[in-house]
Amino acid sequence: MADLLAALDAPPSGRSQPTWFDSLAYCRAKLLSGGLVPWDSPGEVTAFFGKAQGMFRSDALLVDLGDLLAWRVADDGLLRTAMAARSRPGYALRTLLGDERLCGT
Repeated sequence: MADLLAALDAPPSGRSQPTWFDSLAYCRAKLLSGGLVPWDSPGEVTAFFGKAQGMFRSDALLVDLGDLLAWRVADDGLLRTAMAARSRPGYALRTLLGDERLCGT
């Protein structure tokens, strides 16, 4: 977090003002022909975000984890079933955030 805050005062690009882009939709359209981010392939997802960063050379890259979470839920029927096991408020979210494949725990 300290590095991110430091980028506000001294952008790594050398610009006088930091430039941050939330460019996921644009980069998906241009780099993936509108397809999904390849969350299940670490090499491909790294390459995708590397290319996206190369397009804009922003000082920070925002990654919408909602896209990752939506992919994870859509990809795993057992996870969806586990999330729906109880109707208590917050249960589905706690189940999702405790998912071993998502969090690597």
